[in-house]
Amino acid sequence: MEIAGVVATDAGMVGMWSRAAFMDVVDYDTWEMALLDDEDIAGHIAAGAFVPVNIGADGAFQVAARVGSTSAPVGPTDRERRYLVASSDPYVFISPHC
Repeated sequence: MEIAGVVATDAGMVGMWSRAAFMDVVDYDTWEMALLDDEDIAGHIAAGAFVPVNIGADGAFQVAARVGSTSAPVGPTDRERRYLVASSDPYVFISPHC
């Protein structure tokens, strides 16, 4: 399965997150408590609740998310590999809605 679309940011980061993991983030104050510091974000990444898709640039980006598993991982397409400039190690993303 693939979900794709254009997303925009003025915060320098686009990401995917598990709704269940962030149910308590309802306003700026609760966002600040959960996500202000890099260590906070790293903790959510390590827990599998957040995956940063683009860090360090504002703009609009075409993003595609593909569903795979540890036994059948999903990677970039051949076309995406041809145009790849930078990449990270794969992330584990856990969502009850997948």
